[in-house]
Amino acid sequence: MHFSDALQHLLFNKSLEIKKLYIDLDSYVSILKSRVKSSLFLIVSDHGFDLETKNHSKHGFYSSNMPLNPKPKQITDFYNLIVSGHKHKLFK
Repeated sequence: MHFSDALQHLLFNKSLEIKKLYIDLDSYVSILKSRVKSSLFLIVSDHGFDLETKNHSKHGFYSSNMPLNPKPKQITDFYNLIVSGHKHKLFK
């Protein structure tokens, strides 16, 4: 979903609107996550946002409903985790 990134750029100086956006997004993700019980549910950010420069930062994040092993250090690590998980039937 790219809309949160685009809105962050447009609304960087309107913190209340950004907060509302992330509250709504969190609610939506909670609904999706509640419907996924035995499968991997993974959210990956390719970057963060630097409020001082009003641009992308190198500080992304991820959230998972299962422990990831090995723990990803770079965004490209997620690809290998997902592919190897499917090959070994770790994720249904």
